[in-house]
Formats: sequence, C-alpha cells, structure tokens
Amino acid sequence: MAMNRPLDGRDNLRRAGKSLRSDSAKKALSHESTRTGSVMEKRFALYASEGHRLPFWAMRNDHLWTSRNGNPQRKRSKSGSYYSSDVDFVFANGNKIIFVDVKGYAASKFYWTAFFANDYRVREGLTGFKTDKNDKITSMSSSMNMAVNQYSELLPDADIKAIILFVPVGKVRSGTYGEPADPRKLPGNVTFLRGPGGVRSYKMEEGFREINKHLGIEEQHVPRHIQDVLDQHAMK
Repeated sequence: MAMNRPLDGRDNLRRAGKSLRSDSAKKALSHESTRTGSVMEKRFALYASEGHRLPFWAMRNDHLWTSRNGNPQRKRSKSGSYYSSDVDFVFANGNKIIFVDVKGYAASKFYWTAFFANDYRVREGLTGFKTDKNDKITSMSSSMNMAVNQYSELLPDADIKAIILFVPVGKVRSGTYGEPADPRKLPGNVTFLRGPGGVRSYKMEEGFREINKHLGIEEQHVPRHIQDVLDQHAMK
C-alpha cells in the first residue's frame, strides 16, 4: 500500500546525499568518497530545483524519489554477500522511469571507457583515472545496469532508463544544498564514458535534457503500483 507522501518535492530534495551517511555506505566507501558523493547529490538537487531545467511537476513527491535501493531483490555476489548500491535520484512520469547517478570529476578533462571491448576502466585522457589512495584505476560500476534490470522485473510494464549526470566541481559552503559551483567546471567530454549495459554519461545541462526527453514534458499520473514499488525500496 502506498505511503501518504506530501506533494512538495523540496523536502525530498533536501534529503539528497542522506544515503551516503548510512552504515552500509560507510562500510563500502571511504570517508572522502561518501563526503564528496553527498556534496555532488546536494548540488544536483540545487540545480534541479532552479532554472526551469525540469518541469515543475517533476519536483513533486509523486514523481521524484531520492536514494532508492539499487538491489531491491537482494541478490548476492559470488562471495555470498549482498550487493550494496543506491540510485541517487529517480524520476517517474506515467510508466516512464529514469534513474540518475550523480558524479563530479575534474573540470575540462576528457573521460572515457573502452566500452566497445567491455573494458569499463575509466581513462582520463590517455591515462587511467584514480580516485582512491590505493592507486587503483577506477572502473564504471555495474550498479545502474543492475538497478534497471531488477526494477524492470518488478515493474515489467515500466520503461526504465539510467544515466550518469556530472555536476560542476568546486568548493561549497555548508548549507542545505551547498553553494552552486561555477557551471563551467565540468568535464570536457564524457560522451564515451559508458558503463555496463550501455549506461551513458552526460554533462549537467545535457543530462537534464535527457531526463526531459525520456519522461516527456506533459505530466502523466504515475500508476499506483509503480509508486508503491519505489516507496518500498528506500536506501537504509
């Protein structure tokens, strides 16, 4: 049964980044990764809520969910442990759903993967991209593709898509959303930065256009069974 959810999505957006303060996130990620990820999610919430980048109805809580479980069917890895992943933002309109994974990489750089060869290690120019102190090259996660597959099984009548959206990087001050960074401080190119399942990356404005393209501009009622499933799978 669906929860009674307020229609004003601003309260929902203010919870952006909350899942990265959960115990599961702290166990899986470093302190720096969780802090940075939380800032990026809050920054997306700021840009999504201003500038008419999305239709006004997309901000309402019957069209928007934050921090959903990316493994709702609790599938296990080969080691027997549960995959732990979250979907930063979920937008729905009618039977169309789009998952948004928010990231922030250094400005002006060219990022890509050899996805055509099923090699999802991230390159920054001609060198491997490293974000952790263990000197390991970062790889694009399969979590978004897994989320699309699992929710497609739960909602076979839904048209589900996932994207990776890059927001500007830069220092922020403390606050509900954080101070908006210079919108020019985006990666130079992420066209060829793709993850498993063909999940594509977009710079901020391109990403918002892709959300609008998938959802459509005219508001449509989100069926109750879709709302129920998305309500039930909040990240804990």
